[in-house]
Parts: sequence; C-alpha cells; structure tokens
Amino acid sequence: MVLPLAIATLSVLPLGAIGAPGPLVARAPLAVDVRSGQVRSAGADTAWIVGLPNHSTKAAASTDGATISLSRSARSTTISVRGATDRVARRARTIKGLWRFPVPVADEPAQPVSGDGSKILLARADADGEFAVMAADLRSVPEFVSLGSQYTFDAASPSGDLLYLTEHRNGAEYAVRAYKMVTRELVSEPVVVKGERSGVMTGSPMARATSPDGEWVYTLYERQGAAPFIHALNTEGMFSLCIDLPPHGDVAGANTAWALGAAGSSVVAANTALGQLWRAPGTDLSAKPRSVAIPVTSGRPVLSAPA
Repeated sequence: MVLPLAIATLSVLPLGAIGAPGPLVARAPLAVDVRSGQVRSAGADTAWIVGLPNHSTKAAASTDGATISLSRSARSTTISVRGATDRVARRARTIKGLWRFPVPVADEPAQPVSGDGSKILLARADADGEFAVMAADLRSVPEFVSLGSQYTFDAASPSGDLLYLTEHRNGAEYAVRAYKMVTRELVSEPVVVKGERSGVMTGSPMARATSPDGEWVYTLYERQGAAPFIHALNTEGMFSLCIDLPPHGDVAGANTAWALGAAGSSVVAANTALGQLWRAPGTDLSAKPRSVAIPVTSGRPVLSAPA
C-alpha cells in the first residue's frame, strides 16, 4: 500500500546542535503542501508530528514500546530489554566482545531492531565486518556473522533474515551486498540499481529514511562534482532504484543540510541551505521529483513521518 505523501512538516536544528551537550531546540516547524506549493506555519491540526531525532546509539524503542539498551564491560556486552512504563529490566543477555547498535549514516538514529521488531541488530564496536542478529525476546543464542573489515552495516529486511552490507572497494567506490541469515551466505552479486549493469557506486551518505514497514530504505548521497541522488533499497526484493536530484553547485552548507522522510514507497527530501523540498514517488523512475520552495535558513531540517 502506497501512502499519500502530500504534506511534510519540518523543523530545523541549529548548526552544531547534533552531538552537542544540552537540550536541542527546534525552530518553528513548517507545513509544506507538495501539490499546491503552499508553505505555512504548522499548527496543532497538522497531520504530521514534529520531533527531534534521537542520535543516541545507547538505546532505542522496540515495536512494543519497550527499550533496548546496551552496557559494555572490558570484554563483554549486556543487552537489556526494559518495560515501556515501569522501566524494569524484563530480560538480559550478555555476549562476548564489544558491540553497538548499527549507525549506517552518521548523525542519524541507530538501527537497533528489524522492521517488524522481531530481531535485535548489532555490529562490533571495535572492528568492522562483524555483526550479530538475535531474537528481540533474548531467549535464543545470537547468530554471528564474520566477514572482512571492508564490510559495514547498511540495512536489514523487516524480518531480519536479510542483512545488507556496504562493501568498501578501491577509493570511494562501494557496493551493497545482501547476506542471507537462513543459509548463512553472502549473495555472490551486488545489489544492482535497476537499469544499470554495475552495482558499484560512489558518494557519501548524508541522510536516511525508512518506510513504516521497513521494506524500503532510502539513503541520500552527495557526490563530488556530480548531482546528489537517493538510493532506494527494497530490502524484501534485493533490488534498488536510483532517484536523481538536481545539482546544487557550490552553495555553502548544502552538503550537510539534508533530511529525508518516507511514507510507503514515496520519499521527501528537504534542504534548508538550498531552500527546496522535493517529493518523489520512489518506485516510478519516469516521474521527476517535484520541488517546492521553502525558506532558506541555516541548520539541518528534520522531516517527520505522518502518523
């Protein structure tokens, strides 16, 4: 089911706020109607909920409202699941080694659970290329994946049965690889963008959004001397699409002023340095992203998903 993505609400984080101590204060949010091009202040009646992202890699909410947390000693990591209301630890499991929740894109929230909430996802904190998948109830032994240091975590399918890993190659080149947890095998060929022959890409990930069901994972990439693009990964079907955005030249701060929002197979990208918001139907490559002008301001926008 593709949800309509017509109104986007965004707020702006002050420059330097991400990772800074103290509370984060958002400026007044805006409601943007992509169809009409109207921009207005977001009132209490807006269909979108505005919130600041949680940049912590220490804890994250699971689908039942419980909190999953990590604590590390010198040689082991303890994973705990606490109740949503009483905050009392329901279950805990300790595993050898130093582990963390994966953070595929810097300054974006961690991805600690699969889309359906059934699996907890971990990556080694002190080495690349090692991952762990465990049931969210912590009742079974984790399954460990050990590849090479050239692999880092990118995404997972809603069930956690498929891991998507970024294989870093020569220089700035990389490819997305799929790993099947059921058969414990790395798929021999990279995940290829439809319409292209090679799975090799270049660019730096700047923003991330995931559809509510976890099937689609969108990542916005900046490329030196080329236009930015959105890589749309279908985590169920092991294929991807590429959504090209207009080039922005050398506008100051544009590279780091991105935010993405997703609903169904549609995606919205906003850039406050450029003063533009784009909406693209993620599965229709023949449709060009439609743009709407928004106020130019400093800071990174935060797009919230519709309730």
